[in-house]
Amino acid sequence: MKRHNELYARASELSKGLILLDDVAFKTPGFFGKRRLRKAIELHKQVLEINPKNWPSMFAIAKAFQSLEEFQQSLDWFISANECVPENPSVAKEVGYAASRLGKHDVALQAMMQAAKQNPNDAALHCNLGLSCLLAGKVAEACSAFERTIQLEPDSAVNKQLLVFAREVESGKRPIPKTEAEISKAI
Repeated sequence: MKRHNELYARASELSKGLILLDDVAFKTPGFFGKRRLRKAIELHKQVLEINPKNWPSMFAIAKAFQSLEEFQQSLDWFISANECVPENPSVAKEVGYAASRLGKHDVALQAMMQAAKQNPNDAALHCNLGLSCLLAGKVAEACSAFERTIQLEPDSAVNKQLLVFAREVESGKRPIPKTEAEISKAI
């Protein structure tokens, strides 16, 4: 276990400041930053050889690939982490974000719907679920998710705008959006 912990600590230190965690700004990695991230990935993989269910290492690998702009690999690792902790809202949100970025809205929905059942009071998760539903063309489900988000955060103007937008899509006043950027622009 000592080796496991040492590898994990070294990998975490290498990626520090090079991956986005908890909405804390990070710098886009340059040549040396990319090398550090690749080394961190390898160290996390060694951690997984010792403990194949170490979902934080899977999550860290996914975040490193995200910073390297290798989005399919990032999604694959987020999915692996999500399989270990399907009830974890943070992991589900990352699966959703990564999948949506690749246009794989069904993958996003699956992960977030499962986590939303386990986390009925996580407003951000329900909001992200609503966005994924909208992008997947499941407009009634999007409206329900946004309604739940408003119940959880009644003072949020953005949540109310999202529900209005989803209802306009549902009524045919607006087309189904294809990207989150379209949704942002519309609200």
